[in-house]
Amino acid sequence: MTAFVLVHGAMHGAWCWDYLRPELEKLGHSAIAVDLPIDREAGAPKLYAETVTEAAKKSAPIVVGHSMSGIVIPLVADLIPVSGLVYLCPVLRRPGSSLAKDKEDGVSADFVYPGSGADIKVGEDGFFAYQNANAAIADFYHDCTPDIAAWAAAKLRKQRRFFMDVSQQAKWPDVPAACIVCDDDRTLNPVWQRRVSREGLRVEPSEMAGSHSPFLSRPAHLAEVLHGLASAFQR
Repeated sequence: MTAFVLVHGAMHGAWCWDYLRPELEKLGHSAIAVDLPIDREAGAPKLYAETVTEAAKKSAPIVVGHSMSGIVIPLVADLIPVSGLVYLCPVLRRPGSSLAKDKEDGVSADFVYPGSGADIKVGEDGFFAYQNANAAIADFYHDCTPDIAAWAAAKLRKQRRFFMDVSQQAKWPDVPAACIVCDDDRTLNPVWQRRVSREGLRVEPSEMAGSHSPFLSRPAHLAEVLHGLASAFQR
């Protein structure tokens, strides 16, 4: 049995893993989903990593980070022993850099899927959120059933901006890593994800069909992929 710790992306919460967790349990694993304090300003993303470590009750879990949490889970590996890190449809930044600097340097100029996030607005408090549920569904949940897509869009929260946050790490954590890319991701450019996985993480990405949210559109398939990665990490 593998202990998974599941870490959501921007604007989401632990609820987004509700369909995946039972699928992992069917395969004999345990899974804990973490709620990040994304609507707080102070201390992020280090605060996010500390929140994950507090929730990780099992020793040496596999930590799965979706989207924005691609910048969180490397920090977790500095705080607790982990068996592996899985970057799911991830945002990735170079150690010692920020997404803004990576974009300026041309490393991440194409990381956003064309047209994604057009409906997102930054409020006076500096946090961002979608203004229209249908826009969020088009970006995140276009291949989910209508009821699941509407349920998920209604639960989205405002999110602290993280584009300028600078990684305090000198290098990628020295732990097993994997990257999962979904071929119809309309939030983060799959071409960019594949490139930074190979050039940054130095791993060949695992490929899945579907959108940016396979935990809602294809939870059984995603569980099988994670099951296979857990076995590979143990070799």
